[in-house]
Amino acid sequence: MFKTSERILAGLCFFFFSATTSAQTKEIHVADYLPDVRLSHVFNYKHDTLRLSDFRGKAVILDFGRINCHGCLLALPKFDTLQELFRKDFQAIWVTDNSDSQIKQFLATDSIGKQVKIPIIAEDTVLDSTFLHMGIPYEVWVDQYGNVLSITTQRFVNYESLDFFIHYYMQPPKKKSDFYRTRTGYSTATVR
Repeated sequence: MFKTSERILAGLCFFFFSATTSAQTKEIHVADYLPDVRLSHVFNYKHDTLRLSDFRGKAVILDFGRINCHGCLLALPKFDTLQELFRKDFQAIWVTDNSDSQIKQFLATDSIGKQVKIPIIAEDTVLDSTFLHMGIPYEVWVDQYGNVLSITTQRFVNYESLDFFIHYYMQPPKKKSDFYRTRTGYSTATVR
């Protein structure tokens, strides 16, 4: 069995390894700002790289999945449909750690892959390590300013949820009209 000094040494090594690993990867949580990073290995997009700032002004859902995840693949047509319905205000992006060659084969030969129109980020290590998660699929909802508003499962991605997200959360604050008292009675003032 291990001696006490060996256990302490092993514990310290684990502690220092954990501390240096977590320091290298900045986790992003709900209400955090999503930094503008340049991502490569991009398919179904006008360039082979994209920046998250390319989509500022739109709601964005980062859909994390893999080609060997049946549920992930079945959701792709839904994202394409939502993308078409909300094209002016919304962008869906599929994020996967599958290789470029796997994605090329998927897009060329799979019945779902042949129909996918949303951008795909392959060989991802940046976003995957930024959003710690237990499994796939999972969705990261980002507002028009780049703030992470929610992290959910796919079952929350539907027309009603996206419509609410865009038309409630994405709207600028409305002007507020207040009443105030004057010498002659009540009046209204528009306050920004």
